[in-house]
Amino acid sequence: NAEDNDYDHSVIPKLRIELSKAYILLSNNEKGLRANDVMALCSLAVSTKQIGKHIGQKGLGFKSVYLATNKPTIISQPWQFYFQVLSADEMSYITPYWLEYPLPDSIQTTISSCSLDTHIYLPLKFQQNSSTLSKFLDDVSRAIDPCILLHLDKLTHLEIKDNRQNQSIVIEKRVQDTNEKFILETKAIFEN
Repeated sequence: NAEDNDYDHSVIPKLRIELSKAYILLSNNEKGLRANDVMALCSLAVSTKQIGKHIGQKGLGFKSVYLATNKPTIISQPWQFYFQVLSADEMSYITPYWLEYPLPDSIQTTISSCSLDTHIYLPLKFQQNSSTLSKFLDDVSRAIDPCILLHLDKLTHLEIKDNRQNQSIVIEKRVQDTNEKFILETKAIFEN
């Protein structure tokens, strides 16, 4: 939940969502995870968020990633770890493993070249090129409402990069004087 993150006062709070047939990559320029944030991710119904101050505070939100992946990976310096669900063992949803293997080149390149500090890599559990995968990614893409930033206080920049269609959409909210402006910019990116 990028809205609940802590941001340095000198940055514009940003969230980048990259969709691919093999993964979803969420990147954010928050200050980074603290030890108590990691402990909350490794627990059930535990949260560092305060009621009334944050959107999510039930300690369940992150667990929704398991709809898409069996191996969510988190990179937020100095934390680099993943969870791995191999069976019906409920403990695997909250048992972290240190990241001791290289990420796929495309993910590592994006993380290295990106000015954002926290990344959540979700290798998709659906069989590639299946209708279930296509429907899931289409549903994710459609669920991102361009008006979402109007209802958020912190997050003001959202980028959705859909590698399946070589398309990027940038949504920004700017406050100028006392007038709030909402900008939707679609960029088509063509790559070889």
